[in-house]
Amino acid sequence: MVGGGSDGGRLALAAAQARVPAGHRHIILTGPQMPPEDHSRVQKAVAASPDAAQIQVTRLAPHVPQLVREAAAVVSMAGYNSTAEIMATTTPALLVPRATRRAEQPRRAAALAAVGAVDTLALEDLSARTLGRWLTGAVTRRCDRSAVDLDGLTRIGALAAAELSLTARPVPRHPASAAALGAATPLSPPAAEARIESHVR
Repeated sequence: MVGGGSDGGRLALAAAQARVPAGHRHIILTGPQMPPEDHSRVQKAVAASPDAAQIQVTRLAPHVPQLVREAAAVVSMAGYNSTAEIMATTTPALLVPRATRRAEQPRRAAALAAVGAVDTLALEDLSARTLGRWLTGAVTRRCDRSAVDLDGLTRIGALAAAELSLTARPVPRHPASAAALGAATPLSPPAAEARIESHVR
């Protein structure tokens, strides 16, 4: 899986060139945003593969979470949505994060690999042979991710509140202290009108 596919051409091409484990088939999702020339290269690589009859290339697929859940193994970039779909399953996963733009994909992949939830491969180490070897081993096992807390939606409020309680600055009660910190003190009506008028001129 390469998310939208705009920068997933290299991974999709390596997947198209990798050998398919015996008794399995590849489904390569190139994404709706993959440039036509990259998509064409993937299709040509599949046509030249000795496993061509076992490989399907498509830009889109319905029910991707179900595909991930039922797959013997999955190779993916480390985008948020793709990773979330993987983490909800026991499907072995190899994450190949993008190396450009933001650093969130490498960080996400490294954090999940550190707890044994995924395997990772740097983009510069990517090759069809490496993918083929990983797939051959991965399709014989499942991945237990039950130790990873996936209850973030219900916990985010408490985590945010705890963070705010650590960083919030207390509001002083004494007017003099408030003025020293730059807080507004009540103005008499004429003074307030003068202040407002000076700002709108």
